[in-house]
Amino acid sequence: PAWCLHLIYCNEVLLEDVKIFTKYDEDGNLCDMFNGDGIDLDSCSDVTVRSSLIGSEDDCIAIKSGRDVEGRRVGIPSKNILIENCRFISGFGVAIGSEMSGGVKNLTVANCVFQNTERGIRVKTRRKRGGYVKNASFSNILMENVGAVITMNGYYCCVCGESPFPKEILFDEGPQPVDELTPYFSDIRISGITARGVTGVGIYLYGLPESPIRDVSISDVSMEIIGCDGGFPPVAAFNRKRCNGEGIVI
Repeated sequence: PAWCLHLIYCNEVLLEDVKIFTKYDEDGNLCDMFNGDGIDLDSCSDVTVRSSLIGSEDDCIAIKSGRDVEGRRVGIPSKNILIENCRFISGFGVAIGSEMSGGVKNLTVANCVFQNTERGIRVKTRRKRGGYVKNASFSNILMENVGAVITMNGYYCCVCGESPFPKEILFDEGPQPVDELTPYFSDIRISGITARGVTGVGIYLYGLPESPIRDVSISDVSMEIIGCDGGFPPVAAFNRKRCNGEGIVI
């Protein structure tokens, strides 16, 4: 098993008082699950996830919209999504991507708690995915003992072998030509974040030189950063140094 609850091409959905455990069960026993996302919303619209508890082995909730050629051909974005009053107790927090070839827009995450998660707010894509993330809002969030509070990554490298494009193009830190396969992030607003016991990094932004991360507002953020032994991998990308108590890395 991998993703636990995968909604694809769904409209007008309410998920309320849901409990999902893919890393440890409610009794603390280890689950044998790889890539165990809790909830994946894939090319879905008008979805509310409310008052739910997720302990994940991977992303707690991931917003997606198809991958690469198929995602661009279908072209259905994920949009008008509300995640509120949820608690995340393991995993990689709330993620957008990396499969976002149809686009993601109009996302609101509010009044949530993250405890013992690897990430908090996570936006990820890579070259040749295409698609966009725009008009996303995160507010009134408490994090405790997280690895990274906010990460945005244009060089996501998980499962590189499924891409027909060579690594030399996907992960070159020099600019590449801009075309329909170039992803972009814009109009992301983050406010009212309190994070205690951050072991890796507070904010880590790693955009593509040909498609910089644009129009991001981060305000009213309080972070207690304590570091950790051996450092912490801030994002899934090649040639990135481990972090150990940095506040902001851009």
